[in-house]
Order: sequence, then structure tokens, then C-alpha cells
Amino acid sequence: MIIEPGCRTAFRRRFRRDQRGQVVALFAISLVGMIAMAAFVIDVSRMFLAHRQLQAAADAVATATADQLQAVRTGTITLGAAESNARTYSAEAGQKNASGSLAGVTTTFTPKCLTVNGSVPAWCSNSTPNAVVVTQQATVSTVFAKVVGINSFTATAKATASMGGGKPIPAHVMIVLDRTGSMNSGCSAGGTKIECAQAGIDAFLTGMDPSVDEVGLVIFSPAQNSSKLCSTPPNNNGWFDQTNPAPLWVAVGLSTDYKTSATSPLNTSSNLYQTYHCIKAGGSTAYATAIDQAQSVLTANHDPKAQDAIVFFTDGEANYGEWPKGNGSTYRTQPCHQAISSASAAKAAGTWVYTIEYDSNAANTNCEGYKSSGSQNGGSCNTGKGIQFPCDEVPTITARSTLQQMATDPTKFYSEPTPGSLTTIFQDIAADLGGTMLVDDNYAGT
Repeated sequence: MIIEPGCRTAFRRRFRRDQRGQVVALFAISLVGMIAMAAFVIDVSRMFLAHRQLQAAADAVATATADQLQAVRTGTITLGAAESNARTYSAEAGQKNASGSLAGVTTTFTPKCLTVNGSVPAWCSNSTPNAVVVTQQATVSTVFAKVVGINSFTATAKATASMGGGKPIPAHVMIVLDRTGSMNSGCSAGGTKIECAQAGIDAFLTGMDPSVDEVGLVIFSPAQNSSKLCSTPPNNNGWFDQTNPAPLWVAVGLSTDYKTSATSPLNTSSNLYQTYHCIKAGGSTAYATAIDQAQSVLTANHDPKAQDAIVFFTDGEANYGEWPKGNGSTYRTQPCHQAISSASAAKAAGTWVYTIEYDSNAANTNCEGYKSSGSQNGGSCNTGKGIQFPCDEVPTITARSTLQQMATDPTKFYSEPTPGSLTTIFQDIAADLGGTMLVDDNYAGT
């Protein structure tokens, strides 16, 4: 068939009109895809921003809750009250981190027990946890995705925080260890009380990080000199009062060789380990000078980036004060009241003071001090140097009251009424020195 020229022109015009119709249809289809892509890009960006806001709020709530877990443990507040306080940092409507892009925010709290140095603390439970998991969920409205039928999406954020062990700052710690005669008595966990204390210090050091944490040791009664650190103190306290040379209270200064790394085992060849494992029990109990000596080491080595701390351990009441300070000194007449004053001076300098009452009837046992006259239980209150005081301090004060007042706050006073293991207490203190930290949601502890 032959198409005439005029017909060919008409055919081409009709073909172009048909093509234009196809282009319009293709463009319409492509436009839907372009809008869907724009919706995806813009609304996914909104989703990421909303999740970041929700995660920041969850982190804040978890940290605020963990900051209160020590108070929950001691019964100062309930877990529910701690959660209520922390909820104010959430992204819920009306709270501090609320956002207009987040609707219907819900916050849930899940208690968690983390292991500390290989075991879950015996006190840890759902009502007194040592960590918390906070989950926040919110609805985020879309803008462009509505075109393709997606009106909103759900955002979820989770945060886990531990009450301690994070080591956010270095710690300078002086352990003040009672090694008086009563520490030779039996420990229900096995061996003697001094051996239980040594095991407790082992646990404490296991939780410390030598790259940032320095630890030293003060002993009371003190040693006669450095060559007798591992010797049993004499029965008579006359050496206690010598001035030349003065007795040795600081057994080991601040050191870091107790471990080679945060995760390594203890260095049993270190001076610190060797010293607290070799000391023998004997002598009388003088709190105040031991605190003074510990604080002197911390002051001399103060680092503004480090937290100074004293961990004070005793199984009895103060019953002696050194002669060189004079009979009229409160170190002799009021050894427990003076210990409170010495601890107050340390706390005023920024030192955290932990006290551990161990295997004593401390709530009913009065501290003893020198008086120039009078008698008690058939013994004269007027005694010379080298003699343990037989009379109550005036005004009377119990060992427990003394230790409670020495501690920085109630959460830093520990009582172990039976001569059992001290491992958990020392682990808790090591964790507390680490401070609150955010941890991975799958973190189970150390």
C-alpha cells in the first residue's frame, strides 16, 4: 500500500499526539515514585532525629535512677520513689526532655542485678537492684509518607545504667586497717578475722583499675618501725608512745603495682599485697591518728581530677591515744570524739570516708578514754602511758555511733555483725568509688 504525502503528514501528527499522552502517563507514574522517595528520605531523617531525642532522654532517666540505687539499698527511699524522681528526665509530656515530635511517650523501668567481681551481691534483688534498664517508646507522625499511606511510626530507645563500677574519675584510696589483738580471734568464713579482712582487701583491689586508681595502707595499732611491719606488736603499748623514732602508721603509700591492668589478677609480689598479707595482730585501738595519717598521704598526693577516699575498718571501740599528744589532749581523753573530728576534717577536704564495723557489739560498747581521777570496774581511770584505758570516754559514746558519724553519709557506713566474709562489703565500696555509668544493654557485670 502506498501512502500519499498528505496522509503521511497526518499520520505523523497523530503518532506524536499519542506519544505525548504516553509521556504524561509515565510522568504521573514517576511523580508518585519521586514523592514516595522524598517521603522516605525526609521521614526517615525525622525518625532518626526522634530516636536520638528518645535515646538521650532514656540515658538521662537511667542515669538518674542509678544515682539513687545506693539510697534504695539502704532504705532511704523506695525503688518506686527513685523511679518517680528519675521520670522527670523522660521525654513524656510535661517532663524535662519532652519534644513536640514525640507523642504518647511511655517509660518502663526494669531492675537488674549485675555481677561484681564474679558474683551477684547477696543484697541485690528486684526491689534493691544495682542496675536499671529504662525503655522509652513514642509515636512519631510522618509528613510526606502520608501520601503513600504511612501516617506514623514507633520509636523505641533503651538504656542500662549501673550504680557503680564505671570508673568515671580516678580514685586515691587509703585503706585504714584495724590489726589490734582482737583480730586474732576466729572468723566464721574460715581462719582468723585478720585473714577475713585480708580476703576483703583482695576483693577490693580486684575491682580497682591501676591505670587510674592508687591505693595505700595505714595500720593501727602502728608498727614500731618499718623493719617490724610484719612483726606482732608488743603486749605493752609503751612503744606506741615513742617519739624517736615515731611509730609507723603508713605501712604503704599510694601505689598502683597491685595489678598490671584493670582485668589482670592481683600482683602478689607488690609491696601493698605483701604488706597487708604479712601483718600480725596486737596492740590497742586508736582511731584518730590513723585517720590523720591517711588524710596526710591523700593531701600530699592530691590530684584535683581524682576522688580521695578513706576506707576505715575496725572490729572494736577506740581505747587508746598516744602519750606524746599529752594527757589533756582529746586524742587521749576523748579518742572517739577526736576520731569524728579527724574524719570531719578529712571530709571537709573533699575526702569520702567509708567506715566498716566488723564483728562487734558496737551499738552497746562505749569508747574508753584517759581521765585524771575516778575508777570503773575496779580499775583506775588515771593511767600512765602504755596502758589501755579502762574507763568510758566522757561524754560517753558508742563505737557504732562513732563510725556512723565518721562516715561521709549513711550509704558509706557498713555493718558486719558476725565475723564472716568481708568480700561483699569491699566489693561494694570498690563499685561505689567507680560511680554511676551507662553500660551496654547486654552487660552482665564483672
